[in-house]
Amino acid sequence: MTVVLSGGIDTESAKPIASRLLRDLGQVLAGDDRLPRIGILARGVESALVIAELRAAFGDGNCELIELDGVVATEQLLPLDALVVTDGDAAASLAALEPVLADLRGMVHRGTSFWGIGAGAAIAAELAIIDGFEIGGVAVAPRLSTDVASEVQLATGLGLIDITVLPGAAQLGRLGIGIAACEAGLLDRVIALDAGMSLVIESGAIRLVGGTGSMWEIAADANGIVTVGTRGAE
Repeated sequence: MTVVLSGGIDTESAKPIASRLLRDLGQVLAGDDRLPRIGILARGVESALVIAELRAAFGDGNCELIELDGVVATEQLLPLDALVVTDGDAAASLAALEPVLADLRGMVHRGTSFWGIGAGAAIAAELAIIDGFEIGGVAVAPRLSTDVASEVQLATGLGLIDITVLPGAAQLGRLGIGIAACEAGLLDRVIALDAGMSLVIESGAIRLVGGTGSMWEIAADANGIVTVGTRGAE
């Protein structure tokens, strides 16, 4: 099982992750004379750009990239060897996958790879932040174009990891959401990923890969005191 969570990507930062997934899929499909089938779920105004970056990162002829439109059905999901959920509208992506949540969790548990980018990384959690920039009516981060509600909205996510994830931490100024959410008792632990930084969970091991930037670890103790630490790529 390989689960990758990226705070954001461009073509260059996507290449090492794409190569890693292709290597893993090649091992899984050893002896099977076909290309890996990788589904891409993109929601948002920049979805075409993100898909173009992913096509460049995976390279021509290395895999079969399948764009998923509308609400995802079981017959679309089950043939896939990997699923990529891109940045954009987190609530829309979560709604598109809602009918196949049980199938997706089972597939990832059995070895299907998952790559969440931006909002796609956010919804991978058991409890996901999908909207908003205020807590208790106080702005704790800049408003994004994808924010519909003002107050931070939490939702049941895909359940692939047990820690809430905030993408684009430094670049989008989202770190304050994680700190304020822990301080308010809405969450007890948050991982915030800068753009270009990826968290890779593979065979039970966790490591950071990427270029500049950090992973921010936010946690509240039993007394409600919030601490923030950082880690860079290994």
